[in-house]
Amino acid sequence: MAELFTNNAFSTLASGISTSDVNLTVASSEGSRFPSPSGADFFRATLIDKNTLNTEIVLVTSRTGDTFTMTRAQEGTTALALDPGDLVQLRPTAGTFENVTTDSDVQSGSMVYASDTGAANAYAIALTPAITAYAVGQKFRFRATNPNTGASTLNVNGLGVKTIKKFATSALESGDIIAGQVYTIVYDGTDFQLQTPIANLPAINTKEITTAGNVAVTGDISASGDVSTATLTVSGNATHSGTVTFAGTPQTNNNVFYSAKELGGTVRELLGLNAADVAQLGNASNAMTVASSATTFTNGVLGGGPTGGDQGAGSGNWELLYVQGRPVVSCSGFTNVTSSRAQNTVYQNTSGITMLVSIAVQKSGGLNIRTEGLVGTTNPPTMEVGYVGASNAAGDGGSMLFPVPHNWYYQIYDASTISIRAWHESS
Repeated sequence: MAELFTNNAFSTLASGISTSDVNLTVASSEGSRFPSPSGADFFRATLIDKNTLNTEIVLVTSRTGDTFTMTRAQEGTTALALDPGDLVQLRPTAGTFENVTTDSDVQSGSMVYASDTGAANAYAIALTPAITAYAVGQKFRFRATNPNTGASTLNVNGLGVKTIKKFATSALESGDIIAGQVYTIVYDGTDFQLQTPIANLPAINTKEITTAGNVAVTGDISASGDVSTATLTVSGNATHSGTVTFAGTPQTNNNVFYSAKELGGTVRELLGLNAADVAQLGNASNAMTVASSATTFTNGVLGGGPTGGDQGAGSGNWELLYVQGRPVVSCSGFTNVTSSRAQNTVYQNTSGITMLVSIAVQKSGGLNIRTEGLVGTTNPPTMEVGYVGASNAAGDGGSMLFPVPHNWYYQIYDASTISIRAWHESS
């Protein structure tokens, strides 16, 4: 809605009007001196009785040629009965200047702000001055009196209820509006778009996230840069190609694949893995250094809590790796257990994680040797995972390295005469 002006617009009535007429006609071809309002636009005209000099102010809302449509008796004036030849002029009035927006109006935001007077999910505001119609691009702010519990609407100056949407097409969800918060909305021609939704955020696509506090995301996170936060909680997918550092514990409830390495004893770098990388998780370069009391990620996620008790940077050691919630490899070093182990004896891994067994054997007689590493879920184990064979002089031998999952049995089976030079198990 805009007030229109032209310079020095004046004319006379072509015919008389009564006090109730809402149309007037000016002298032929002189209507073009005046503006042509459309929509909610208007201009102010002053009607003057040439005999008494009494005046009436009207709002002209439409002009077709020399004929005006008007709203009578404005700004405290009284409707006049006028004769042909009486004056019609476009001149500034008190209302003209009252309608001018000042710097203070703009700075205070008073013309586009109001407190909500509606109910939860059905918000209503009354702007001053009141708008007379909705228009695309209108931006308003309101302070919510009640929190929303679901889909919500807004009515401005009684012009009609409009749905409040977020992210272009989504209905509001419980928690998007909280009591006492000021919200900005923009009319898109059909609905109001909420500019500051809170609940159930969609995927976040960003180059970098840095915060000293906690981040909780219901949707997905996709970052091509760095993510640095105290605690990250994601119920959706989290993918990234940059560095992720945590002062706290990362948590997730969906599909994330990570490997990690120690960076100086306190900072961890988590590197995203795609599906092709999963086969390489046994490689030390993809290892994750965590505490022995690591928190396991759930629901199909590689995990572990990066807190205390890790190996130092540059040591080349690595401890614990989870895939799909299960430990894959633990290896922060090896313990020599030669004195407490013997061939053809069954042992069970009860460490709680998958461990590595390293065996070095040596021929002690003239017979050929055949030594196997066996693992399995039953006792005795039957799955062959390592083999050493030799048929030359005494002293020949070899070594093998094989994994043993938690609670599995393992055995060094000897079909000949050997001596065990060294038996190590990861710790």
